[in-house]
Amino acid sequence: GWASGAYDAWAGMHRMVLVNWNGGDVTSATSPADYNAELPDNGAVFRLMTTKPNGLTDKFNFVAPAVVQSVEQAKADVEKINVFPNPYYADNPLETSRFNRFVTFNHLPQKAVFRIFNLAGVMVKKLEKDNDSQFFRWDLLNERNLPVASGVYIVHIDMPDLGKEKVVKVFIVQGKQILEYY
Repeated sequence: GWASGAYDAWAGMHRMVLVNWNGGDVTSATSPADYNAELPDNGAVFRLMTTKPNGLTDKFNFVAPAVVQSVEQAKADVEKINVFPNPYYADNPLETSRFNRFVTFNHLPQKAVFRIFNLAGVMVKKLEKDNDSQFFRWDLLNERNLPVASGVYIVHIDMPDLGKEKVVKVFIVQGKQILEYY
């Protein structure tokens, strides 16, 4: 039967279950016997539209697969390690002020050691990561906590727990520094 009220619709549709791509009509007298079409391809996208607004008592439940950490996956992710933004052109959309400059490395294991060199081979900074995040930020400062010069930097990333290493190149263009006092 039909539901009464502002959102008149077939009453059986309020708890819709997608059973087949080209399945039968849910209003059919033979329902559910006529659900015999092939299932959708992997990656198929369904768009459900409604004019019924969410109410205060509506509840939603979403379930996502648990995060699985494995040494094999971490070793495979070494190839994905990268840095962004690269090149760094005196700005990063994630920066909150001109005193908070950084680039971010991603796809990292729990432990990593970063050695950052300029093109002359001088190590300008050594950083250590030891947390569960896949991300790590370099604040673009050298060992003396001064901003590094514009240029190309070679970052050697050592991952002792995996027995792997990776080399990444980073191009930095620093913004103009205007000193009020010196």
